[in-house]
Amino acid sequence: MNEVLKLKTGEKILIRHINELDIDGVWNNFNEVVEEGVYLPVLFPVKSRFEKQSWYNNIEKEGEICIV
Repeated sequence: MNEVLKLKTGEKILIRHINELDIDGVWNNFNEVVEEGVYLPVLFPVKSRFEKQSWYNNIEKEGEICIV
């Protein structure tokens, strides 16, 4: 899947499957939210490469989606 949607505002959104190259970007964004301290889905940033890779592998295995 690789589809571009155009909003009424003219902005474009790319809808595509996650790939392994997205792992660091997704976790960098997640960790920024954790470090803000306002919304705390977890208490500590995720830094472990193993934990990040396990998350990605689970998404692939379960056929889940990841919206960023």
